[in-house]
Amino acid sequence: MCTREDTLRSTNGRINGIFSPFKIRGEWTLIAQMNTNKKVKSVKSVKISVQFQNNTSMKNANSEITFDIEVQTPFSIPEKWAGIIETAVSTTLQQQKISPPAAVTLVLTDDTAVQQLNQEYRAMDKPTDVLSFPAGEPMPGMESPYLGDIIISVPFADRQARTSGHPPIAELQLLAVHGTLHLLGYDHADKEEKAEMWRVQTAVLTLLSLSRITPTEGT
Repeated sequence: MCTREDTLRSTNGRINGIFSPFKIRGEWTLIAQMNTNKKVKSVKSVKISVQFQNNTSMKNANSEITFDIEVQTPFSIPEKWAGIIETAVSTTLQQQKISPPAAVTLVLTDDTAVQQLNQEYRAMDKPTDVLSFPAGEPMPGMESPYLGDIIISVPFADRQARTSGHPPIAELQLLAVHGTLHLLGYDHADKEEKAEMWRVQTAVLTLLSLSRITPTEGT
């Protein structure tokens, strides 16, 4: 896991600057923007980019209020993985007693994209496993309160999974939980913060039947 700087803040809840990997709701194209002065470059079409809703909902009049968790990726991954990752995020929100509606975007990308973000926002010219961008001001037109964005490097996660001896999808679940906790204000900059974040993280992983999975540190 990263140090304190893996929790980053954009001005409006979406990343500005070198890399904007998120669709405006209704657009299904992954966009990479090298900087604000250069043209926007389209990357490969998103193969799995589905808006998920949490199974646990609250009744409000005649409608259901749900979590709005969106998983995006330019990779061809097993379709069920997106649902599993969404469950990791929604389970974290539920464990933390976050009441719906609430929205999160999670992007599964590559080392290069994450390295760009890491360089821009942390001044660290290397890839890492997960970065979190808590939302700033509310997004105009958003029906649900927007919590922020989570960016995960799939190749980095795969390497960590191999090193730790567990399946890649388990590592992605761990990183989704970790990233969501950062969106909710948890951090691990000092011993006390880390102890509390790790305690909560372990509680969520236990709910996901992943209590044996431990984070890789020092990335």
